[in-house]
Amino acid sequence: EFKKYFGKACKIIDVRGCPEKVASEISKCYFIISSSLHGLIVAHTFSIESVWLILGDGIVGGRFKYYDYASSLDLDFIPLILQGKRSFRKIEKFATLPSKSALIQRRSELDIAFTNNLH
Repeated sequence: EFKKYFGKACKIIDVRGCPEKVASEISKCYFIISSSLHGLIVAHTFSIESVWLILGDGIVGGRFKYYDYASSLDLDFIPLILQGKRSFRKIEKFATLPSKSALIQRRSELDIAFTNNLH
């Protein structure tokens, strides 16, 4: 159904595949639309703008985890709910990309937390 909305510009990535392959496929994109928090995080790791897409109410853990992630990087997450055909230009208004400094700071904090808890 995504192809119906976006045509040939769309590539569907099956996130149930091998993590390395999924990450590689994401890294080749210039823009990501994902209902998966992991998809958004991987996209941001590769400095790729992404849009959080809501496909229904069946999000495991609810929306909290998305807002929690966004708040950790000072992002304004506005979920996109598809209602009819939209162009990529309109969808890009929903795109987020954390600043490099925010990503570097969080990585440093994670490195310290893991290092301290491993000893």
